[in-house]
Amino acid sequence: MRSITPHDFYNCIECDFFIHEVCANLPRKLDHALHNHPLFMDPYPIYDSTDEDLCCSVCLRKSSGLKYRCKKDGCSDHGRQFQVDVNCITVPECFMHESHVEHRLFITIFYGKDRKISCHGCRFRLKGYHLQCVSCEFAICYVCATIPNEIYHKYDDNPLTLCYGEKGVDDTYWCEVCEGKVDPREWFYTNSKKCTTIHHQCIFGVYAYLKSGHIFEHYTEDVEVVCHTSISRPKCHTCHKYCQHPVYFKTMLNGTQVDICSLHCHNIYG
Repeated sequence: MRSITPHDFYNCIECDFFIHEVCANLPRKLDHALHNHPLFMDPYPIYDSTDEDLCCSVCLRKSSGLKYRCKKDGCSDHGRQFQVDVNCITVPECFMHESHVEHRLFITIFYGKDRKISCHGCRFRLKGYHLQCVSCEFAICYVCATIPNEIYHKYDDNPLTLCYGEKGVDDTYWCEVCEGKVDPREWFYTNSKKCTTIHHQCIFGVYAYLKSGHIFEHYTEDVEVVCHTSISRPKCHTCHKYCQHPVYFKTMLNGTQVDICSLHCHNIYG
């Protein structure tokens, strides 16, 4: 569900279906350290019709893209079918990350409540699936591990690169999207001249991997994913704030279609 660049992709000449060459060449079945049973690619993610169908068991993000699912009878992950989206399944079981070039990172699964280790990217407490260095305390969650190092964005003609925090910097940076302060010690995107800075959360948001037009059921109501296509931002029916993220949602309320900035706001009004 990432953007298509001018090279290395396939497209259908009869409809608007596009796929990266890497995604097209993924195996239909694989064994992976994330799960004890073989995983099978689901080639029809557009038919995922419920909130749970969209959720990756590893990173917990919702995605309209390809997923690998376990078909073993009786197997469940916290009461749900185990499924992994393409972003997480393509992370190597042992790899080097740009934010920690000193040592390799390995897949770790831990659900203990007493463990106090946080992700170096988002600073959230880690539990469940993540990647960790065996030589030191460095660890990152799958959300941060799958953030691209370089992207193109509408706020800058040049590519933006991911900065993994700066030490000893007194300058004040401002996010081009939310217009809030950017802590230079945290991860953020910037260009080579530091004239454009954006929170990485503002670029991707929580629902960046949901495809525009996808309709699914959330709390017994149909919700449609909508992508921003203009400079103006719709105002959320629930929180009355402008929808800042790349996608927002449309749903029906008392026979009237309304805009919702997040599924959290849909929970509140629903």
